[in-house]
Amino acid sequence: MSRSLPALLGALLLAGGVVFVWQLWAGKGPASPGEGLPGLRRAEEQHMDPKVRELLKESARGDEGHKSAFFATLSALAETKGWDAPGQFTEEGRAVAAQDGRTGYVVVILGGWEHFIPGTDWQHLLLLDWDGRLLDRLSCGINCRLTRMFVNHKGVFLTDALGVPEKDGAQFIIRYVPEKGGAIAGNWEHDITHGGETYRFHWGQDRPDALRSAELARQGLCRVAVREGKFAVLYPPLGNAAAAR
Repeated sequence: MSRSLPALLGALLLAGGVVFVWQLWAGKGPASPGEGLPGLRRAEEQHMDPKVRELLKESARGDEGHKSAFFATLSALAETKGWDAPGQFTEEGRAVAAQDGRTGYVVVILGGWEHFIPGTDWQHLLLLDWDGRLLDRLSCGINCRLTRMFVNHKGVFLTDALGVPEKDGAQFIIRYVPEKGGAIAGNWEHDITHGGETYRFHWGQDRPDALRSAELARQGLCRVAVREGKFAVLYPPLGNAAAAR
């Protein structure tokens, strides 16, 4: 009996370890919609539309034909709730949970380009409530020559979704990251469209109305927060934009 006890304990520990490893593996994958959102109760999460919940578990990249589960779910949600689904040439997407105080939202982050040069490379944000209703939208675009055409212009255009807001409250930062040795400068610009208006910001450092390169590199092209069911542009100041034609 005394000899079998260590063996029995060893077997139990081994079994426990297997169960623990299996639980870790089973727990991998997308976080639950409410995870990381302090102040939201599990009971509140149950009110989320099933399609919205599915969006948080899916993503798409290089999917111009919208054959992925992500775009199928997004299109079905848009049709059900009566808002426009992503248009042609939108080829990447993901959804993340966000909050303003104790109110939870889902932000859908989309990307694509017009597939002709010169054209536009864009990042598009959709703000949804947990029922899947579209509350607001915002887009930012740059010339696709910066990302798609020239060997010396192979920068990356993306949206950072921040788990913890920055000091100014920014939860989403749309960035252009130039090729190695490059800078956010020259005869280029970016547009921000929000609230039915388009705002244009120049990068040419010889222009008095241009945004400074160092600031664009640090701040990003557009800093966004969710406030009272709408997107708020924290940077750049929209009132300082050039007239967009």
